[in-house]
Amino acid sequence: MVHNLKSLQNLPSVVELHLYKNPDMESIRGVPKLQVLSINYCPKLKLLEGIPALQKLYLLDFSMKTLPGYLQDVKPKSLVLDCSLPLLGNISMGASCSDWDKISHIQQISGYAGEMRIRRRWYVFYTREPFKLDTNIVCSSISRDKTTLPPTDLAGLRRLLATASPQ
Repeated sequence: MVHNLKSLQNLPSVVELHLYKNPDMESIRGVPKLQVLSINYCPKLKLLEGIPALQKLYLLDFSMKTLPGYLQDVKPKSLVLDCSLPLLGNISMGASCSDWDKISHIQQISGYAGEMRIRRRWYVFYTREPFKLDTNIVCSSISRDKTTLPPTDLAGLRRLLATASPQ
């Protein structure tokens, strides 16, 4: 296992890459055959460049307040996201989400947030074409036919979303 990397670059034959707890990782460049990328807890990562073959991106970080900007610079067909409930709640609002421009170009997104001991209790599923946005997080702007939460959970979600919203 390699620790304390700041960048990875010029890896012409790498097809799959898993990054786990690299707190100083800042950039990944020049990995033209990379198809699967997993990023777990790399909070300083700001740049993904030269990754034209990327098919699937896994992103896990429960401390993220917003989606990373590098998502705009890559074109994976699929994103699997494990994040906090406030961030997932923001994403569940679709086009009115402050981070929507970072991910709306991705064909398929599966986003999850946990609660207590249930790792993936909340979800958001998005398909670009044909358009579909499904969630079990209650947001009246998305659909009337979603699973409803007990009032205490809904009130807690609203508080979480309010504290996660940029001022």
